[in-house]
Amino acid sequence: MGNEYSFKYRIYCELIVVSQNSTPGFISEMIQIKPSRSFSKGETFRAKKSGTAGKRMHNLWAIKSQTIITEEENISSHIEYFKDLLKNKLGIIKRIKSDPESEISFWIWIETDGIGVSFDIPENDLAFIRKISNRLQVSIVSNSK
Repeated sequence: MGNEYSFKYRIYCELIVVSQNSTPGFISEMIQIKPSRSFSKGETFRAKKSGTAGKRMHNLWAIKSQTIITEEENISSHIEYFKDLLKNKLGIIKRIKSDPESEISFWIWIETDGIGVSFDIPENDLAFIRKISNRLQVSIVSNSK
């Protein structure tokens, strides 16, 4: 007998560096990690859905954890991924973080077919997120009808 209250969650996390001065290439070289996505200040773009066009106002460099589909609202495996990936790079992250022309965000993305989401972040994970970022961003998207 299936659980009628079982929801699916699509979860990933992303570490995003936005900078006025540091290019994606410079950040990649500094940190020795290839970004999942990036763009450079001054590049032109056109939004896929809306067709809006414009020029990028800043540089962006981002790395992303693997998207998982699960029945639990748990982000621990994503945080562990970043802990492992960045364990020898915390000094570099600290330098980027202290640059007044840069900001580092840790983004938690959760999509659900349910209408509610609840998750917790233990103290040691919060401390790590604070070490690697200036900002925590959470996006929760409900696909329920």
